[in-house]
Amino acid sequence: MQNYESSVSFLGTWGPFQRNIVIMLCLMSIPSGFNILSTIFLLVSPPHHCHIPTNSNLSQDWIQASIPVEQVAGQQQRSSCSRYELDMVKNLSVSGINFSQDQIQNQSGFNLGSSPFVLKQEQCRDGWTYSTEYFQSTAVTEVHPVTV
Repeated sequence: MQNYESSVSFLGTWGPFQRNIVIMLCLMSIPSGFNILSTIFLLVSPPHHCHIPTNSNLSQDWIQASIPVEQVAGQQQRSSCSRYELDMVKNLSVSGINFSQDQIQNQSGFNLGSSPFVLKQEQCRDGWTYSTEYFQSTAVTEVHPVTV
């Protein structure tokens, strides 16, 4: 350690210049930390599902039932990338079929005529609806860069 002391002795001792430099570096690191960590909150992709247009004339029950439920990490959640074919859901809604959520999700109990009826899925065509549980607005919810 004495070799180090002797080699930097020409720099002088701790003084007002060194103190000012340390204070300025510390003060600059606080806003830099906010800037670096802000991307975590700005670019978060909140839970989302396919948007069902409001002009589709579906009741709230049918809107809820038009998004398939899938298993993710052992839990059931609404699909983020697909929905049941909207035209078919509209036809079922107009025909006055009573349903339960389980019938839609399990695709059982739909007998139209003599043959069982199976709902097909389609990709999100009308964008996405994002959960506002944690964030009101993020860059993802504004720009919609969700890949399908």
